[in-house]
Amino acid sequence: MSSKIPETDEEKVKVKCPSCNKTLSVLATYSGTVGCPHCTHEFQVHSSINGANSDGDEEYLGISITQDRNFWIGLVVPIMAPIITLALLMTGIHQPSSPDILGVFWFMCSLCLCPIIGFSIAFSRETFVKSFRAGARISAMVALGIALFAWASVFIWISGGVTN
Repeated sequence: MSSKIPETDEEKVKVKCPSCNKTLSVLATYSGTVGCPHCTHEFQVHSSINGANSDGDEEYLGISITQDRNFWIGLVVPIMAPIITLALLMTGIHQPSSPDILGVFWFMCSLCLCPIIGFSIAFSRETFVKSFRAGARISAMVALGIALFAWASVFIWISGGVTN
């Protein structure tokens, strides 16, 4: 009886689970979905012919973050507050006519919530999966720029005099 199994003779590479950062061994020729046995998170890996670099250290397989659903959810979650606020203002729930100064102020405050929510998700360790936090971090950085630009525009509009 032989102790060698044909599959163990193939070259394996190390990959990190994007959710729990545990290191997994995957066949170098394998492309597809890998399930982490520690956290049961599934992610995509692509085959790698070269399992080692010139120093002899093992390379990690590239994980395409754009294919990860959690990344896109993390990207969208922080911007939900301004979207909901804008929808409420535009549907006339706040006031039957067009949004007034108070409505604009509500919308601007909800824009401030966007980076706060995004950065709080991005820096919450072990609460959300890594790809979700990465999406929230990108969303927060973009939202911070948009919020600063929007507040500067409102202050310029108010300093010029508001007329009805």
